[in-house]
Amino acid sequence: LHGFGWTNPRLGKDHALASIQRCLGEYNLCGIKFNGAQDDYVIDEPAVLELIEAAARFGKPIAFHIGADFYENTHPYRLGHIAARFPEIPFLMVHMGGAGLPSLHRAAIETARQHPNITLIASAINETPILNAIHALGSERVCFGSDMPFGLMHVRLAMFQALLRDHSPVDRANILGGNIARVLKII
Repeated sequence: LHGFGWTNPRLGKDHALASIQRCLGEYNLCGIKFNGAQDDYVIDEPAVLELIEAAARFGKPIAFHIGADFYENTHPYRLGHIAARFPEIPFLMVHMGGAGLPSLHRAAIETARQHPNITLIASAINETPILNAIHALGSERVCFGSDMPFGLMHVRLAMFQALLRDHSPVDRANILGGNIARVLKII
């Protein structure tokens, strides 16, 4: 397992900065996640951007919950603003605009197309948007995602394997593990 940390700006700047330092500096985790849906904040507001800048100093991937469940806080375009500000940092767009209705997958794909430092994590999203993302971005920018424990990993993996059956072995290997290993620098 390759762990990610979590920080919550709503607990205060000092607490969030300490979490970033502990997760990325002390524990040397692979990256850190921001979730403006669960923790109720707008991901590109100035106070959060200050925390993202602190996390970016570690040079590790930063993940964002990007879903329709709280689209005002976590809209894909908001991650686009962040990715433009920190082009040297790899960003993971978790759920690629899914995780609720209506799906924001079109905006997610458009945003990723504009920002090559964004990789999509295809969790909590249906099959057709995943295929659309692969078609639009290539197999190098889309990663398997199960959203455990909210989805059963073996069922989600079987869906991906069926979905990718007509793709090349290279495409399947990229999506089912190679891309995330590359982004996390574990290969």
